[in-house]
Amino acid sequence: MANKLKPKQKKDENVGFDVQLTKAEAFFEKNGKLIVGIFVGIIVVAMCIWGFKKCKASEEEDAQNAIAPCQQAFARQDYTKALNGDGAQSIGFKRIIDEYSGTKTSNISRLYAAICVLKNDSTLSGKSFDEAIKYLQDYEVQDDNTISAAAIEMLGNCMISKGDKQGGAEKLIEAATKADNDALSPQFLLQAGEVYEDLKQPEKALELYEKIKKDYPQSPICSGNDPTLNIETFIERVKK
Repeated sequence: MANKLKPKQKKDENVGFDVQLTKAEAFFEKNGKLIVGIFVGIIVVAMCIWGFKKCKASEEEDAQNAIAPCQQAFARQDYTKALNGDGAQSIGFKRIIDEYSGTKTSNISRLYAAICVLKNDSTLSGKSFDEAIKYLQDYEVQDDNTISAAAIEMLGNCMISKGDKQGGAEKLIEAATKADNDALSPQFLLQAGEVYEDLKQPEKALELYEKIKKDYPQSPICSGNDPTLNIETFIERVKK
């Protein structure tokens, strides 16, 4: 294994972000920057709540020390430095993935790296999506229902943007199943439903919209007062 930089980690360093979840659109084509922002919100807020559990293995501890300055650069929205490092204190998520392969820190770095790639490309080009998809496909899904669910959703939306709408919609449904909560699942299912509408498959869209109504009645999309974002509006639209 190559020599690794071991930057000194500040205790109780707060690498959390003042990021709030926003309303999701179905496709990157509609508002790619917004979609990426949503992914950042879901993933990093979940990271702050979930956190990393310290592992006694020295390699895991070294990896956690190495990721700290990368996370700090990410929090400052310096995505290039976060991804590639600065040659001094930060080695970058890319090197963490390779040099600490097999650790939980390497695994979570794949999600950070995917976000950095997309945030660094203001045009959201196909090449960026290809690179992000590779990181997301390599990510090993965990037992949690937040970070892993968001990772699956992000993969689905990247696939949709590349033209694989059918496969992307299936990933969105998978993400909803993984999350299985009022906050995320309706959002993911709604995106999938809109994809199926675009694919001229209203019966599949209706199935998902009715699932939202049945399984997540307390979610904002079912209980909110805004008719444009109420599930009944979506149901009526595909029934016409």
